[in-house]
Amino acid sequence: MRFGIWEILVIVVIIVLLFNGKRLARLGQAFRRSKTEYKEGLEEPVDVEFRNLSKDEEKAKQR
Repeated sequence: MRFGIWEILVIVVIIVLLFNGKRLARLGQAFRRSKTEYKEGLEEPVDVEFRNLSKDEEKAKQR
C-alpha cells in the first residue's frame, strides 16, 4: 500500500489541527534533545561499572 501526495497532505493537515503549532514545536524539540542524549550515551564507555570501581578503589587507598 503506497501513499500518494494527497493522502500524506491530508494526514499532515489532520495532525496540525489536532496538535497546534506550539505542541508540535515542543514535540520536535523534545525529539531532538532525546536524539542528542542518545548519541552522547553511545559515545560513553561501555564499562561504566569498571570506572566506578576504580574510583572506589582510589578512595579506599586514600583512607
